[in-house]
Amino acid sequence: MSLRHILTAIFCCTLSALTAAELTFEEPLKEVDAPADAKTVIIEFPFANKSDEIIEITRQDAPCSCLSAQISGGKLIYKPGESGIIKGIFKLGTFSGTVDKSIYLWKKGDPAHKASMTITARINIPEIVQLTPRTLLWELGKEATSKTIDITINNPEPIKITKVDTTSDNFQLDLKTIEAGKKYQLAITPKDSSKPGFASIKIHSDAKIPRFQRLQAFCTIKAAK
Repeated sequence: MSLRHILTAIFCCTLSALTAAELTFEEPLKEVDAPADAKTVIIEFPFANKSDEIIEITRQDAPCSCLSAQISGGKLIYKPGESGIIKGIFKLGTFSGTVDKSIYLWKKGDPAHKASMTITARINIPEIVQLTPRTLLWELGKEATSKTIDITINNPEPIKITKVDTTSDNFQLDLKTIEAGKKYQLAITPKDSSKPGFASIKIHSDAKIPRFQRLQAFCTIKAAK
């Protein structure tokens, strides 16, 4: 057997061993629909050790403070054939729309800088008060034209927009009611576009669900790339 064949065989055996020694998740990407009034959502990720080696989970990390992870029973070592569940606990906070959040898992032998396993929760959160778009951009030095944000109420009961305000006096706001409790339009006009600027726009409503009582949009004046 040539040296090339020997090296190829060694590489394949090594690769096979590395591939085998991982936990197998039924759904590495799991999508769930959250109720509009939910405060937290729990997403379960069942897994099994389908390899012929013992696998030890040495570390877990959910970079977002909105997400924490729990391993069933606190068990970290799994023999071949054993299974378990990792629960992702997601705090909805002010999130809306579709949100992807990941949990990273290290097993014994993984390099510290790179997890060998990643599971992702995709949470669909109803936007009962929808802003389109959420960000408006003006080019530095160009005409300070008026731009609009459409505010659409996706809720059986009407929701009124009660107030709008901004963190910068350089942006003039003009709220128009298209259909009371259902649709509004917010016109935003910079007073001066000759200097870079940024503003957060606060949109207040009488929604019963706290996360929709105050929403944010953003305005930016900057040079074109």
